[in-house]
Amino acid sequence: MRIDLLRWRTPLIVLGVFIVLQGIALWLFATASDEAHTARRQLVWMQKQQDVVSWITHKPDSAALNMPLAQAVTESATRAGIALSSPPAGGETVQLTLSGIEFNLLIGWLQQMQQSAGVLVVALELTPAAPGEVNVSRLVLGRPPRAQ
Repeated sequence: MRIDLLRWRTPLIVLGVFIVLQGIALWLFATASDEAHTARRQLVWMQKQQDVVSWITHKPDSAALNMPLAQAVTESATRAGIALSSPPAGGETVQLTLSGIEFNLLIGWLQQMQQSAGVLVVALELTPAAPGEVNVSRLVLGRPPRAQ
């Protein structure tokens, strides 16, 4: 039996081109898949590093960390323009009451103290005062225990 190659030449060429194009498409897909996998791994790594970067950029000042808590609170309140009715007593924690303080100023001050001096809010009780202001009936500030 004799096969007429000239008759099958065009379909064979089309089939060959199709197979080559399919191979190229699979290679491109595999390459893109590898790049996507690498990008996914990098994203996961960056998300894990977020806490480290946050700590580095907001690392408390070592001088402020070594300052007594009451002194750190008094100095930061003065810088923030917050008038304390009486100087806070020293100790492991500091308790304050504030009247008619702008809420945004209070939150900004607490955030600044946490970032610069490592001071944390242990307890906070407040009630609304004038529009945009609050009365703080109890604010307890402290520092986390340090590793020895």
